[in-house]
Amino acid sequence: RVRTRLGGSSMLEEIFRMIGAQPDVVEAATKEFLLDDVSLIAMKRNCWETVSMDEALRDHLSGRVLEFLGLSEVQQDNFLQILDQMRRLVVRRRDMLPELDNSPIPEEVVGELVVPYSGAITLHELSTNLGIQPYNGQVKIYNMIDERGTRICQTMNDEDSFFDFLVTNFYKANLSLATLGSIGDANDATARYVVTIASEGAKLQTAGSWF
Repeated sequence: RVRTRLGGSSMLEEIFRMIGAQPDVVEAATKEFLLDDVSLIAMKRNCWETVSMDEALRDHLSGRVLEFLGLSEVQQDNFLQILDQMRRLVVRRRDMLPELDNSPIPEEVVGELVVPYSGAITLHELSTNLGIQPYNGQVKIYNMIDERGTRICQTMNDEDSFFDFLVTNFYKANLSLATLGSIGDANDATARYVVTIASEGAKLQTAGSWF
């Protein structure tokens, strides 16, 4: 589980660097406008107009604060584009492949799709959109690393674990995968982890195994 420190700005500063913001803009963002990493996950244009909230908070969450910082429209668009790519899951559908007598399936033949957080607000919604039964153990993450450096398999069986994963997926983003400008599209994602939809047989075979 990721615990993001209030006032921390390492990710914010990296995104500013990627869009070519000047150092004084970064300083103003953190010291004058009190932007930090925590505010990034919910920052989305045209999402908060009808919500009753403090105006300063609305400026943060809507991204208007980027305009106040003097960023150009292109820089503002690139900043928010990166955040959109960070709010996406990479999903690998191993359940759609034919059985191969328990033989390993080469990863290159396993199709991937990108699912935005808006289509995966909950584990139940993700499962419904993918056409699988919720909470049946098919949703797995095989490439997570624990605090001791051990590669583990995590099975998503409850909403609390899935919510923690969404936060982790955002704040552990691989920003080098971000695609800026007009060449970016809905298939671009910065996800470091892959959500694997295992078949029923794979779910039973992997019970109690270490990865």
